[in-house]
Amino acid sequence: KSKPDRLLIEPTGLGHPRQVLEMLSAPVYQSWLQLNATLTLLDARQLADPRIVANENFRDQLAAADLVIANKRDCWDQADRQRLADWQQQMQPARPLIETEF
Repeated sequence: KSKPDRLLIEPTGLGHPRQVLEMLSAPVYQSWLQLNATLTLLDARQLADPRIVANENFRDQLAAADLVIANKRDCWDQADRQRLADWQQQMQPARPLIETEF
């Protein structure tokens, strides 16, 4: 049996991120799992679509994140960069944000 050092869970279709985190934090898993940072990928272009920004699951994923990875930076225009900067200023509590190009 393999014993991985890291386990990444992509929760699409599994439920809301908070529910997944609560389940994995249950006492039954504490001897096997140590939860570390919760990462969320964000394409800044999504911030231009009010339907996406208003989506509860989208908002929950970003709210659950310890670290936001803003990917596809090479595809953004200036308006996308400004929306991302505005969104980051409004984030409460503030979270680290890393920009990537993949």
